[in-house]
Amino acid sequence: RGHRRSDWAALWAARVQDRHPDVMRAVKAGVSFIAPRESSGMGRPQRIIPDKKNEDDQSARLHLALAEAVGEAVARQWFAPCAVIMADDALTVIAPTPFHADHVRQNFASAITTALERLGWSADRITVTHSASIAKRETAK
Repeated sequence: RGHRRSDWAALWAARVQDRHPDVMRAVKAGVSFIAPRESSGMGRPQRIIPDKKNEDDQSARLHLALAEAVGEAVARQWFAPCAVIMADDALTVIAPTPFHADHVRQNFASAITTALERLGWSADRITVTHSASIAKRETAK
């Protein structure tokens, strides 16, 4: 037993033969061995930020352009929870958490610029922040 096994295929084949009756009984009992089709990734629902209600048609077009720039799955993970608001030649991306904002700022700056270019838009300033920092600024006024 102390030696390393060199023929893993043979071991696997023997194990499949041993487990086959148990697996077939489980299937007859209704057990599914298929993984769920779609996973949320973290197991928690994504936090919806109040700033999403300030989005408009321009925001929706920018969300689509971002999905084209980074891919649908990445956009769903990193941009869908964010409010994307374009006003007065300034783009503000409002993320649900500080971590989320930092990740978007550090990893997707060029994708945001690419999405704006695809739409034929320009922004003098692009700000990525999180909803808690906006709430703090508004209460300080």
